[in-house]
Amino acid sequence: MCSEEVDETTDCPGVCDVSMTFSVDDIDFNEINPKIACKEPCSSLAERTDLPSRKADCNAGCDAGVEVVSRDACASACGGLEVTWETDCISSCQRRFDMEKRANPSTLDCGQGYLNCTACTVSGCSWCQIHQGSQVIFADCIHSDDMDTADCVELGGLSIHETDSCPSEADPCSAERPCPEPSCNSDDELIIHPLEQGQCCPQTQCIPSGESSCSSFETCTTCLEGTTCVWCSDGFSSGLAACLSESHADSLCHEEGGSLILNSSKCYQTCPDSCPTRICQPGFHLVEINVDGECCPTLECRPNEMQCHTLEECGQCTNSGCSWCGSEDGSGFCFMTSDPAAASMDCSEQGGDFISTSDTCPSTTTTTTTTTTTTTPCDPDSCPLRVCNATHRPLSIGNDGCCPTYVCEPVEDCFRGETPTGNSCACSNDPSNCFICSVSITTGEDVACARCRNSFYWNLDTLTCTQAEDCAQGYALVGSGNFGRRCSAPFTCTNGIDENGYRCDCPSRCSSCTFGPGQDNVTCTSCHDDSFLIGKECLPRATCLRNRVENSPSNEPCDCGIGGCHRCRIIKRTGEVTCTHCRDSRYLHENQCVKECPATTVAVGTGFSAFGRFCSPETVVCRQRRVMDPSSPFHGNTCPCKPNCFLCQWTMTGNSCRRCRNSLYLHNGECVNRCPSHLAHSGVQAFGRECAEPFVCRSNRYDNDRSRLCQCEDRQHCFICNITSGNEPGEAPCSRCRNRRYLYQGKCLASCPEGTFPNDEQSRYGRECLPSAT
Repeated sequence: MCSEEVDETTDCPGVCDVSMTFSVDDIDFNEINPKIACKEPCSSLAERTDLPSRKADCNAGCDAGVEVVSRDACASACGGLEVTWETDCISSCQRRFDMEKRANPSTLDCGQGYLNCTACTVSGCSWCQIHQGSQVIFADCIHSDDMDTADCVELGGLSIHETDSCPSEADPCSAERPCPEPSCNSDDELIIHPLEQGQCCPQTQCIPSGESSCSSFETCTTCLEGTTCVWCSDGFSSGLAACLSESHADSLCHEEGGSLILNSSKCYQTCPDSCPTRICQPGFHLVEINVDGECCPTLECRPNEMQCHTLEECGQCTNSGCSWCGSEDGSGFCFMTSDPAAASMDCSEQGGDFISTSDTCPSTTTTTTTTTTTTTPCDPDSCPLRVCNATHRPLSIGNDGCCPTYVCEPVEDCFRGETPTGNSCACSNDPSNCFICSVSITTGEDVACARCRNSFYWNLDTLTCTQAEDCAQGYALVGSGNFGRRCSAPFTCTNGIDENGYRCDCPSRCSSCTFGPGQDNVTCTSCHDDSFLIGKECLPRATCLRNRVENSPSNEPCDCGIGGCHRCRIIKRTGEVTCTHCRDSRYLHENQCVKECPATTVAVGTGFSAFGRFCSPETVVCRQRRVMDPSSPFHGNTCPCKPNCFLCQWTMTGNSCRRCRNSLYLHNGECVNRCPSHLAHSGVQAFGRECAEPFVCRSNRYDNDRSRLCQCEDRQHCFICNITSGNEPGEAPCSRCRNRRYLYQGKCLASCPEGTFPNDEQSRYGRECLPSAT
């Protein structure tokens, strides 16, 4: 049994330096506990009384083998323990790991310790990631052979097996956006159901007018006004939010990662756990502007509180993180810049020498004279605003004792030291923030600013560069970049000019627009000839419904020009028309609405609504009222399933259900409340239940057909359950537990109840609660 004796002696036969040779395949795990089998090769170590720690270290390795996620992890697991015989610890750890995997490969717990796709797939497991829009609603590591792999794919998730395939982010729903606008007959009422797990667009249902359901309520408060409704939310302001019937809300809500709200006083909307941040360049600081109704503040980089233009000496300027533009006589001005290259060009074009924070100032002495002027106090707010047309700017010529007096001086733009007529010029009033200024045509004097930079706003009341909070309340704040922002009273922009003749910019394809109060509150009012006005935007294509452009503020007329076409898409520039939905029980086929489908195609929609029928060249599988096959020419189109059917199939012979919802059972293509007495009710979740022949469910798969999925009542802790004929719906009592749970009356408990005792406290599988001896 031994290959080498301890300390190379033979004084104690059977005490081995190397653990006894054994094979995991030789162990009958029905007869012996894996923990006992793991420690068996360690037993001979007890014969050496002078090596008491060696057996303990071997036993410690056996315990560690249950927790590690791979054989390679045994080295680090034993390294973290206080052991003397580390080799024995590692070998016994690997031995126990092999035993656990050999005893039941399908229950290797991939969910323990794998927190990301890379770690999961490297360890031989599969990573499942399910999205709802751009929100990840489920991400977990699952066994490659477990039923979760099939469920993951069926529910629209990514099942990833290779590390190289792990995505940084994924949105399987991108191809389905935007969701089509649902419609019903005039005698029906449209019901929009809450998003199901793996669903991109909500399922809709047409029911007779007067009937209702919980899913018709769109807010938490209105939902809880229903007598049998509860609200489900995942806690994110843009995440899961749905009104559910309380009869099946608990399982459905938790399946989708949400929690139930039963009291209207608890209705609230939370924000994401963290908000985006921003890094500002040197010389600028981050300002957070809170906006009512928004979770995260608006972020802006603004110059430091030290106003550079108040500094009058070069050294003082550059030492404060500002830049200096100096002249030959030693004078100059200090300013802030985030673009030294552009600032250097500006300074040079104005005849100055640019000195950045890293340059050395020339040794010149400047004398500053300060003059104090005393004025008569008055209320500047009572002074009238200075108003001139776009080609003139107000020029101060004195005051009337309180308010300044102005004349409208003809001006031209000064950009980078030159006017459009070729004259030299300089923007001297606010060179750090004014990008283009207006200079007098007669004197060349800088009269006002015409365009700002550094994220400052051009204030049309003062014709200066100001920050957002300095703009009057109710003014329009336009722009978001470093250049060209503007604040003024709400205005209309037509062909690039506002009512006062100032330049303005409407969004692309808009010929005229209005700017309302607040940040970028812009509404297109007319479009160029190649665009439709849709809501507040101008778009190149539109949907035509009932001879009117959908969402057109003016109900712009349109014509699909295809007989029987209910809805179509029209490209304005080319006039191209594509029918998307037919009416009058006609079928969409090759951009025409026909009364019958060709014999070689599948007629989808027969017997359901008179709208939206189509002819498919092949079998169509519908999930959540959508064609899910990306290779289908009708991918993303609506397609009906019978009530309570989650996934159905259209063939030459008609429609049949393949997966039910709302806790109903699939039987012969229909969703039924109860199964025939000779069949078993299989399934415990709200989805995927079916009528089946009696069977044994082991590790979430049929025991006699491992390709088929099944579920026990306690999916997490039950290892084996018996699904018998005539059982009650949802009934699947457990017969063998796992994860150190105890079997008692068909349930897997964390501990045995009073009057019973555990048969085993070591194994992860097969623990039971036995009656206490009386």
